[in-house]
Amino acid sequence: VKTLRNRLRYLPSICARTDRGEIVGWAMAARFGQISNLYMMPEYRNRGAGRALEISVAKEFARRGMRVFKYVEVSNSSVYAGSLRSPLWTLWTTEDQENNATKKSNSI
Repeated sequence: VKTLRNRLRYLPSICARTDRGEIVGWAMAARFGQISNLYMMPEYRNRGAGRALEISVAKEFARRGMRVFKYVEVSNSSVYAGSLRSPLWTLWTTEDQENNATKKSNSI
């Protein structure tokens, strides 16, 4: 609880609300410029609000002079695919991942 409280106090975080003030999504940051814990309620997904939250946190990190990054699980297919399409993000891979991808493409 203390760690969460400190993250909310000292690192960028933001929420999206309806016109009635109901929270429908949020984005929190972790140390070193990482965007983490971005969530949108299912009925509010694919409307651009999640991207707006992400950009807002990224801008604040950039204003602080930090390089912004995030982790996305491959199993989170819609977010992973959207991140690959976005001009904001670059996919970082390890040498092992690149070698495995090359082996797979060569074996087809």
